[in-house]
Amino acid sequence: MAEEWLVPEPNRRMYVRIRLASGMKASIRIVWVSASGVRSSPGTVLLLDLSPGGCGFVSALLFPAAPGIGLEIEWDAGCNRMRIVGQIVWSRREGNLYRHGMRFLEMSVRDRVHLLQELGRLLTEQCPGQSKIHTLYREQCGRCLTQMTAEEKIRGEVLWNEHSDG
Repeated sequence: MAEEWLVPEPNRRMYVRIRLASGMKASIRIVWVSASGVRSSPGTVLLLDLSPGGCGFVSALLFPAAPGIGLEIEWDAGCNRMRIVGQIVWSRREGNLYRHGMRFLEMSVRDRVHLLQELGRLLTEQCPGQSKIHTLYREQCGRCLTQMTAEEKIRGEVLWNEHSDG
């Protein structure tokens, strides 16, 4: 199967992606189709990479790259559970599995801050002692916060400072 794209030219460099060395188990479910709410049974996927803008995962199921389908992905994130809605933007067959790229849709300030903190935690866990990488990532997280409205930014910075231990 050829690689299927929802968008003609993806911008894979927009966000720094953190590759998850061993992958991370997550659940996924369909939450809407053509603006109609649905709640399918969850399936299991293996997260391979994660960024502020989306994730890559493998699954036994083929999810179509279609704008009318919303999926919710959920995984354990340290002390919290992350639950984010997104859309499949590309998919391709890899052996007997399917590799997917998912773009996260709009999320609350709290969810965005928690995601950025989770990404920082994963980066520190995977690359201890790599201060340049951590500095670059913190700069990117700052850019993500500046993309919010002024009010969202203030709430986000407050949340970031309240929950960030370093």
